[in-house]
Amino acid sequence: MSPRSNGAWAVPGDATYPPPWDAVTDEAQESLTKELAQELAPGHALYGRPVRVVAKCRACDDTVVRVGDQWAVVHLSWSHPDRPPWPSTVVGPTLKAVLSEFEDNDH
Repeated sequence: MSPRSNGAWAVPGDATYPPPWDAVTDEAQESLTKELAQELAPGHALYGRPVRVVAKCRACDDTVVRVGDQWAVVHLSWSHPDRPPWPSTVVGPTLKAVLSEFEDNDH
């Protein structure tokens, strides 16, 4: 399977995922997006919004998510459903904005 590179949820052509982030395969995208949907409960910032996981951190359970025209990093909790504000989420207008929140983390 190849990483997603086109369609409505595409990463802009000039966007890249810096280490330790990797684009996910179509199969992983489907599985992780389903997991995320199961974790979201009423009251969560992403609940009821169109979401699609597009990348994952190699070092932890953080995922990069497209949310309409915004970006988010969500730490999957593997609980169904979780209680807001979990899964923990950072939302921003650009990929760079949300990933910059994690630059100093020990990934």
